[in-house]
Amino acid sequence: SMRPLIHGPQGRSDERDRNVEQYDKLEEFITLMVEMVPELLDYRQTAQLIPGVRAQLLTQVV
Repeated sequence: SMRPLIHGPQGRSDERDRNVEQYDKLEEFITLMVEMVPELLDYRQTAQLIPGVRAQLLTQVV
């Protein structure tokens, strides 16, 4: 689908909201996958991945 052109502060705010929602879904997906398939990632990898996703979100939002 075509995305409308984003103009002005409201457009940036809408885009930011979508990014936050997508990162929330990604974090939820990672958590669900690790719970369903514990051998997918070890504890250290999970402990790095989730905060890394959150940090990436913060860089996108700011």
